Amino acid sequence: MTRTLEDEALRFARELIRIPSVNTGDPATIGDGEARAAQYVRRLLEEAGYETEYAESVPGRGNLVARLPGRDRKRGALLVHAHLDVVPAVAEDWTHPPSRPRCTTASCTGAARST
Repeated sequence: MTRTLEDEALRFARELIRIPSVNTGDPATIGDGEARAAQYVRRLLEEAGYETEYAESVPGRGNLVARLPGRDRKRGALLVHAHLDVVPAVAEDWTHPPSRPRCTTASCTGAARST
């Protein structure tokens, strides 16, 4: 089966949403979800040829820096910044369970779940 770039992107988004990376703001209850999400993204980027560096500011708070060198060092760089944690989701505020991604041809919605 041949996968399209869109199929792969949706699969990656679904898998990432399923990782519980809820940041409650309380170090005692945050857990290691953000670290697991960062390691997941790290694996994908390394498979695609990126150089990566992983660190944790505190246990469970994973941070990832990835670099893909360009061919022309004289040209400017592109910086992409994102976060991997989510705020706690209130199930009643969702039309579907937030930990189950709902994807259409136009978008993919969901929130990593609490464990």
